[in-house]
Amino acid sequence: MTDVYVGSDDSARSDAELILDVRGGDLEAFGALYTRHVPAARAVARQYVRTPADADDLVSEAFHRVLSVLQHGGGPDATFRAYLLTVVRRLAADLARGVQRTRPTADDGTFEAALGMVDPTDASTFQGFEHSVVQNAYQALPERWQAVLWYTEIEGRAPAEVAPILGLTPNGVSALAYRAREGLRVGYLQEHLTHAPSDGCRSVNALLGAYVRGGLARREVAKVDAHLETCGECRSLVLELGDIAHGMRSVIAPLIVGLAGLAVVGALPIGGALGSAAGAVGGVLGGGVATGGATSVGTAVGSATGTTVGVTTAGGATITTGAATSVGTTAAGTTVVASAGSTAATSLAGATAGVATGSAATATAATAGTAAAAGAMAGTAGVAAAAGAVAVATVGVVTVLNAIGTGTEPPVADPPPAVTIPGESWAAPWEQPGEAEVEPADEAPADPVVDPASPTNLLAVSQFPLVADLAVSAAGAALEPREVQQLVLTVTNTGDADAEGAVVQVALPDGVDLVLPGATAGAAVGGPVAAGVPCAPADETGRSARCTLGTLAPGESRTWPVPVRAHAGGSYAIGGSVWAEGLLPETLALPLTTVLPYGAELTASTGDVVAVSNPGAAWVPVAVRNTGDQPATGWSVRLSVPTGLRPVTSDGDLTCASAGDLAGSTGDGGGAVWSCAAAEGAAPLAPGEQRSVRLRVVADGSTAPGPMSVAATPQLLGSTHALAGAAAVAVGEPWAGAAGGARSVQARCAVVGGVTTASAIVEGTYVNLTDQTLSVRLDAAGSSDTASQRVEPGESITLRVPDGLRVPAGGATWTVATTLGGETYRTTVSGGPHQAAECYDPRWDVAATAETVNADGRLRVRGTLTNTSDEPMRVGMTAAGGSADDTRLAPGESATFTVPTDRTTLDAGSAVFQLHRWVADSDGDDPAQGGVVPSVAPTARYESAVLAPAVGGTATLAATECRFDASADTSWRTVTIPVDNTASTHAVRFAVQDGTGDGRQAAVRAGGTGVLEVSVPWGTRTVTLTADGRELAVVDVPGFEGCATATWPGTTVDVSVATRCVDDRAQVVVNVRNRGSVTWTARLAGADGGTDVEPGSGAALVSTVGGVRADAGSVALRLGREIERRPVTVERTFDHDAVSCVVVAPQAHLEQGDVHVGKDGRRSTSTRQATLVLDNSGSSVPQEFTVRGSNGAAAAVTVPARQTARADGGTVVGREGATYAVSAGDWSTDLAVEPFTGTSGWCADRLRWGGDHEVGDVASWRGVNYRYVGRQAWTDDQDQAEGQAAGEKHTAEGDAGSRGKGWSGHHTKRAWERVGDCEYR
Repeated sequence: MTDVYVGSDDSARSDAELILDVRGGDLEAFGALYTRHVPAARAVARQYVRTPADADDLVSEAFHRVLSVLQHGGGPDATFRAYLLTVVRRLAADLARGVQRTRPTADDGTFEAALGMVDPTDASTFQGFEHSVVQNAYQALPERWQAVLWYTEIEGRAPAEVAPILGLTPNGVSALAYRAREGLRVGYLQEHLTHAPSDGCRSVNALLGAYVRGGLARREVAKVDAHLETCGECRSLVLELGDIAHGMRSVIAPLIVGLAGLAVVGALPIGGALGSAAGAVGGVLGGGVATGGATSVGTAVGSATGTTVGVTTAGGATITTGAATSVGTTAAGTTVVASAGSTAATSLAGATAGVATGSAATATAATAGTAAAAGAMAGTAGVAAAAGAVAVATVGVVTVLNAIGTGTEPPVADPPPAVTIPGESWAAPWEQPGEAEVEPADEAPADPVVDPASPTNLLAVSQFPLVADLAVSAAGAALEPREVQQLVLTVTNTGDADAEGAVVQVALPDGVDLVLPGATAGAAVGGPVAAGVPCAPADETGRSARCTLGTLAPGESRTWPVPVRAHAGGSYAIGGSVWAEGLLPETLALPLTTVLPYGAELTASTGDVVAVSNPGAAWVPVAVRNTGDQPATGWSVRLSVPTGLRPVTSDGDLTCASAGDLAGSTGDGGGAVWSCAAAEGAAPLAPGEQRSVRLRVVADGSTAPGPMSVAATPQLLGSTHALAGAAAVAVGEPWAGAAGGARSVQARCAVVGGVTTASAIVEGTYVNLTDQTLSVRLDAAGSSDTASQRVEPGESITLRVPDGLRVPAGGATWTVATTLGGETYRTTVSGGPHQAAECYDPRWDVAATAETVNADGRLRVRGTLTNTSDEPMRVGMTAAGGSADDTRLAPGESATFTVPTDRTTLDAGSAVFQLHRWVADSDGDDPAQGGVVPSVAPTARYESAVLAPAVGGTATLAATECRFDASADTSWRTVTIPVDNTASTHAVRFAVQDGTGDGRQAAVRAGGTGVLEVSVPWGTRTVTLTADGRELAVVDVPGFEGCATATWPGTTVDVSVATRCVDDRAQVVVNVRNRGSVTWTARLAGADGGTDVEPGSGAALVSTVGGVRADAGSVALRLGREIERRPVTVERTFDHDAVSCVVVAPQAHLEQGDVHVGKDGRRSTSTRQATLVLDNSGSSVPQEFTVRGSNGAAAAVTVPARQTARADGGTVVGREGATYAVSAGDWSTDLAVEPFTGTSGWCADRLRWGGDHEVGDVASWRGVNYRYVGRQAWTDDQDQAEGQAAGEKHTAEGDAGSRGKGWSGHHTKRAWERVGDCEYR
């Protein structure tokens, strides 16, 4: 596969980028869109109109409307091509509705159906398409997906052709197209799902996309296969999913380009650089016809899947083979289309093999391919006539009509058989519904075979006898002037036979013009022309029309409108003649045609082009004529002067005054509006009369040269009948000739001398080569000179500009000015460069000296100069290879200059003084670089010099004692150092920096010696000796013993003393805080080691002074450190308070053991063990605890400090409990074991014999609690047995009583229930 890429101009930018630029106001971007898509728009437009001119008009209007929509923020974002073609198709439909077409057959609907020229927005056959699921799915896609599907699926373009349009790479186009197709499939399935007739379809619908791609599992494939066997609708859906492109072409394409546009949709060209690239791609990929040139395409479209496409190029004949398909029938055929070099005979002879087959039960589909091919040939260069090929489909037979025009009138053919269109009946787009309905065709024989070249299938000419008489009448309605009106003529055949070739020639009088294509007068005034009008201009006058009527049957009338335009109101005689074949021309006798009055009309006219210099003034003539048919009153003319011209005055028949600034002007005098009117009381302007006025305009020299126009717009009160005119004004080049008048300029000295006498000037000559009188000024060197008189054209003048002492090199400028209309206009002209002129030459009187000096250990040359002249000067000095900065010296002033050498030896030499004067003249001109200098510079002599300082011997300790500086912890001694300056020619200053920070120095004269005494701290080994600030030597210093002493650091060390108890022991804590800058070692007297206390830190020293108690006392603190390698120690005693660490806090508590229940017979007794815990853990000393029981017995127990002891409290009887008294010193507490029982509870009162009890009462018996539940009598032996079993005994009296009044039940099981064992207190 070959990728074709285009250049980097606008044509290579994507449609989306260009659309964004158009919305931002870039019309060049819209030009790129126009170049890219105009060929496709023309190709579609030519399927709907008859002539290339009409197609161009249609395309121009379509682009205009799309531009307007984009500029208002609407329209497409990416699908520009489809949007544009839709606009073309709709404009064609609108045009077709408003224009009556010539119909060469009796059945208009049949002819238009054969051409396939149906507006899909109106045709009923398209209703199914407009509501199809394919359309809905397509329109739901993103716009970029729609665009890529249009180019790849509908137009069938390769990705490399589409890539530049979409701003993608070819691979990106392929990927985008894949996603778009998948999106269309998903959308198609979703749309179909909304119309699914059954749940079975709904369940399978979601699987169909993957089924087509082969992406289902075997079980899902089987499920879909089983459903497709019984569902025809889903089978059709699978077929459509397999061919998304077919659905796109058969549904979406007609919605965009219409049915007629289908003829070219497969070969729409791309314009500009992309079109050329597309042609290359087509040649590489398709191996067929390369597009990009002039190409027309015709396509025959059936209602199923086949299309026939014929392509005609400007290079040669193209033969295209396709399948023409009718509804339910497929026919193979070949279409041969002749190129520009082919003849009509060749084309007709080649179109011999078009056979279509169809069944009698199948309706025939009309095809439009041949008609489109004929339209393409009509637009190809080399074809003499514009007639096109027309294909008429009749029951499967394709006949070629009028394949190539020969320049003669085509024969009139018999009307073809009617064509049956499936669905509802339809009308041609230019007719109202019901005007020409298509009748159903007779049933066609099966499989007809037709020779399209057979004469029997061509239209034959029938001969009829001439009519005996033709009568012409005209409608009597009055016509409106200045508008296209229909002069309605009716021709009636009043004879007995047909009138063949009937012609009416209409002759119009002066003042009435034809408005027909080709009519001279009509073309001049313009106006709409109705389609189907059989009239044409009869001559070049534009006032004669020949209307060809054809054949009129006896009694038949035919009415034809002739478009005319009358200039003025009145009655006009319309003449002419009528004839037919075999009939002599007969003069028309028509009544006068009335044209209504038009009224007054003002027409402004101007003279020839007015030339105006720039700057300059000129008169602009304007004439206003009444070209209407009524007098004009209350009128004026508005003169609009464009920006760049300024109106100043007027003269003539009208009086003019300013009416404000022109809209959009800057209001600076240009772009003004003047209103001119007749004088008050003047007579009305009669028809044909005119008034004249002249307007004086001025160009100010800044106006852009070239043509301008002064618009003259008549103003007629209460009427719009005004025709504006425009006076052409040719504005000359700004200041023409002004630059050529400048002659060369030069600078020279008028006087050479000092500051008070020197004089320099700039001199130049100017010649006036313009056509204006000028004032001239010369500007040079910051000054100017103006001519005292004005310079007439052709005259010259020389000006001189004085400039003080000198003229610097530079350029001169001429300023020329002229006065027009009370305003002065000026411009500047370069006078060219001029050289510099120095006219200043002063005196140079001075006195100078020089010498050498020692500066910081290095030699320098120092010179002094005195200005003894009468003018200031600037002075500098050079010596020994160096220089000193210059300075200004006034007359009588002196200055000293020093030149450093960075040397210690210097030979004898001379100092040279540089003198110059930098004197600005009166206008501020400085001298040239370097100023003015004397011809010979003054000098001064200096002698040779040497600097050689040295150490005079070994340093020794002075006899002074050692001293110790406690603030610095330093011992000091004085050291003596000998120095030597015997070899120097200049004095030298020796110095040593001592340890105090003060320098010790001594100045030693040239050739002399000296001694330095300096204090040094302990530990100093060397000192640095300098001479004049520069290091001379490092001198060894003898060592000495330090004399350091120590004192208590009271101001830098803080000490505090405190006592405390730690682990029941008394301690003294000494806190040391070091606020100084040296580290001290702190320890308590009698303690080993020590603690270093660094600056800013602290330490705590601890001493245990006793047991749990300590008396008040003191502690000694020692601080030590090392000074000059010697340890020093200081000591101080600090008092502390007494301290006691005794703590007494005894505690005690009981620990009770588990409860044990014992029985003595039937009596229960509870006991538990008691233990006393004696707690001395809170005391720091031992404690003696005394424990006394409830029985009065006592025991003493000593518990050590911080410990706990246990004492046995014995066994406690539950019914009795126990108490204990525990004490330790002043502390005591009572502990008790409360009465307790391990049974179910304490025993209730004992059961009383013969007592009364209420239900719920509890009583005890023999260590068991019972609850009374109610009385019951012993009624049978069983109850008695139960009572005996329960252990109940009864006396004989009780038994006898029970027998008499019943047993009370006190001891029966039924009267008491057992609660549980109990314990008596």
